[in-house]
Amino acid sequence: MRIRRRLTGALVALVLAVGASVGAATLARAVGPGQLPFTVTNNTGRADAVHLYVLGVDLNSGRLGYVDAGGTFTPWPAGGLPPTPAPDVSIPGPALGASTVLKVPRNISGRIYFSFGEKLTFFLTPDGLVQPAPWAPGDLNRDILFDWSEFTYNDSGLWLNSSQVDMFAVPHTVSVTGADGATRRTGTLVDDGRSRVIDAVRAQPGWGGTVQTRADGTVLRVLSPGKAADAGLFGAGYLDPYITSAWNAYATKTLTVTPFLEQPDVKYFGRTSGTTMTFTDGAGRQVATFQKPSSSDVWDCDGALAAPNDLVVGPIARTLCAALHRSTLGTRDVQPSGGPADFYQGTLTNHYSRIVHANMVDGKAYGFAFDDVQNQESLVHDGDPRAAGIDLSPFGPDGGPTSPPPSPTASPSPSTSPTPSTSPGPQPSPTWYLRTGGALDRSGGPAGSVTLAAANGNHDGTPTNPQVFTATGLTLDFAGGTTAFDLAADAGTGVGDGVQARISYDLTGDGTHDRVETYRYQALDPVVGWEHYRETQGLRTATGTLGNLVGGTVRVEVWNAIGGTPTTVGVGDTSKLVLPFVDPERSPTPTPTVTTTVSPTPTMSPFGAQLLLQEPGMLNARPAGTATATIGAANGSWIGTPHDARTYRATNLTARYAGGTTSFTLTVDAGTGVGNGTQVRVSYDLTGDGRFDRIETYDYFATDPVTGWETYTQGRGLASATGTLGDLVNGTVQVEVWNAIGTTPTSLGVGDSSRIVLPYTG
Repeated sequence: MRIRRRLTGALVALVLAVGASVGAATLARAVGPGQLPFTVTNNTGRADAVHLYVLGVDLNSGRLGYVDAGGTFTPWPAGGLPPTPAPDVSIPGPALGASTVLKVPRNISGRIYFSFGEKLTFFLTPDGLVQPAPWAPGDLNRDILFDWSEFTYNDSGLWLNSSQVDMFAVPHTVSVTGADGATRRTGTLVDDGRSRVIDAVRAQPGWGGTVQTRADGTVLRVLSPGKAADAGLFGAGYLDPYITSAWNAYATKTLTVTPFLEQPDVKYFGRTSGTTMTFTDGAGRQVATFQKPSSSDVWDCDGALAAPNDLVVGPIARTLCAALHRSTLGTRDVQPSGGPADFYQGTLTNHYSRIVHANMVDGKAYGFAFDDVQNQESLVHDGDPRAAGIDLSPFGPDGGPTSPPPSPTASPSPSTSPTPSTSPGPQPSPTWYLRTGGALDRSGGPAGSVTLAAANGNHDGTPTNPQVFTATGLTLDFAGGTTAFDLAADAGTGVGDGVQARISYDLTGDGTHDRVETYRYQALDPVVGWEHYRETQGLRTATGTLGNLVGGTVRVEVWNAIGGTPTTVGVGDTSKLVLPFVDPERSPTPTPTVTTTVSPTPTMSPFGAQLLLQEPGMLNARPAGTATATIGAANGSWIGTPHDARTYRATNLTARYAGGTTSFTLTVDAGTGVGNGTQVRVSYDLTGDGRFDRIETYDYFATDPVTGWETYTQGRGLASATGTLGDLVNGTVQVEVWNAIGTTPTSLGVGDSSRIVLPYTG
């Protein structure tokens, strides 16, 4: 169990403490080499250049870092806020038909990434590494074909898996060879398995949106249901009816959980009352309670099903989560039980995991976080390894640029339709680069810079002496979603400067801007070196509505809003703009049988009700990471009044109010501090006009003086509330967390650890 939690949970962002690692101290010491050879072989059939990365945590020191081609582990340099670009630590991978041997030192736990064609982008924060998350809005790696394997190599041997917990992308077999010469393999797909998985997911009603395709036709990946739901590409409450039915089944009968195969006499007994399932042991003592989980909780095996690293609650939680994924809870009253033939039999089930398992030669996969329950995971282990391998396997017909997916007449799933013969021809990528001379271009070109004149006054929200970049004659289909950008900016040693951006859309090229988005400026530090200015600063103002571009124009204006010194902005491949548009030849076509997949109003963007607190200052879809932020000591009474608050914000949200109330789960820890209390305020600006229409302040949560995470939820109750909720139209949601009382700082879990669920639907 602990191995799996390391490989799927802790290593999502490689930032959890080493204390969650494999219990090597209790196991016999292996005699594997100090540097274990990992042979990566390219049998994909693709001609793209392959780039490899070995990233992880040193289990001795707890430091995060990377391994170079010579097998040396190097800790990452210090990161910043906003996150700073990580150095390029890629290792040239094998050409088609060739192999590259990596050297992995002992006591490293992490990931081996492999990307095709382009290198991956990583960023560093003070707390850790921001890794690729192509399901997250604006992720710079979204259009890159890549995947990873996960490993732990320590004194107890090697654990290596192929993981589909987040996505299915690059087929690969993992293997380990022991001192006895025996080689163990897993993760091998059946013949043409990649195409089979993609086609089967597309054919499953309601699941077609989980398939991500690049503009050139390359199928990049299939997102797991949790990641797709977070991105607004899959129904957020898909599994809810089944969960309710399974939960209610135990109001009149008993669920028996035997979580340890090697200890069949350890049993726990569950019964449901209302939405609470309570477990007792054989002596009748209550040992655990669980609230009915949401679909998101099940997909992530978190939230109401969070599994602590203990010997009671955690094992029960992982068993429940596996049973809900496999649709056996409610019908099989001893868990875990049954076998692969019994799994995924319900109409509402994890069809993604079902399809991936069905297309593996050995039937093994990591289709969700606790797929190791009953040993269904694609994991190899050897306590005395001599070599390991990753075979990048044949892609089949979907491996390269392909024809568009089947049209609606051939499949009931969302698909693409051919462009009429009057199409203006090949269309540009939605990613554009700022170029010297004022162009927006689909290719980056050499890195350079342009100068922004000093503000010498306050020009917040008003372009003044801007650098302007323009692309014209664009014909693209609006895909929903929002604009994203990543601009490199530097004020040198200038103090008090702030750079600002405005993005304007003229949809028909008639000279009138139909949509104008002005973003909050970013205050630049007085340290020489590029900083990243992104759309996550939030919208200051927005007017108009996006729609299809037909011979249209996109314009980017960048200027200094404040400050007395000039600044520079990177051009070429250092600053980019990602438009929420797709080539009309591959625009998503709604399924004719699932009318709910198409909104009648093009302004409604994809929306995920669950948002996670993410540094620096963002509410976002589930990020790749778990980290800790510090809340300053109150040093006084600030009950009901945010003071020195950690603030997290999501902007440009368009969603329908579904009724109900806000809910949240925050993890907090005051350590040994006595008399501390943490408080939260949630504010809704429904139209993005800068005024909050609804403000909810919750009663503070008194933290205990015992080191360890505690959970603060909306169950504490509202202290005050003003205003009324309604539909979000380019709106903003803001969460402020502060210490209301106490004299010591408090830790706040961010990333995977703390979340807010909004009472909205897309």
